[in-house]
Amino acid sequence: LLGRDNLFSSTDKVGEIAGETVKIQEYQQKIEETETFVKMNQGAASLNEDMQNNIREQVWNQMIMEKTFGKVYENAGIDVTADEIVDMVIGNHISPALRPLFTNPQTNAYDRQMAENFLRHKGENPQAAFYWSFQEKGLKQDRLYNKYMTLLRKSLYCTNSQANVEAQKRAKEVDM
Repeated sequence: LLGRDNLFSSTDKVGEIAGETVKIQEYQQKIEETETFVKMNQGAASLNEDMQNNIREQVWNQMIMEKTFGKVYENAGIDVTADEIVDMVIGNHISPALRPLFTNPQTNAYDRQMAENFLRHKGENPQAAFYWSFQEKGLKQDRLYNKYMTLLRKSLYCTNSQANVEAQKRAKEVDM
């Protein structure tokens, strides 16, 4: 992660992703946010060394995805609207990441009302606001990635007539 030249230099650069410099402050801030989120999720006061190492690796990989795919998404015109986020929370396309958070323990079913109440009151509690902001960023990244993968899959579609033409060409070829 830290190159030999960076380890002992006075630079604030951690590395480079897709031609873009990653500053140590940005990387450290994302690590701290992720650690806070994980602690909140697990109800833990601290994280062991393995968890901290996993978080550092996860944050770096996430930054790679954001910086490399972010440009791809932008060039392809792919975005996630506020309405799509709402749909992932209380609409018809509930995100699997949210299901455990808003599942009614009595019915074991996703509770849209519980999700709505959380969103309505998240501004009253800084921890809830932070938690939702972190969760929302993840929802957006997941949706962007899924949209891009869908675009790729659908762009590789081959019609029956194209398949027939290709099959006829191959049938006429002889390998000697």
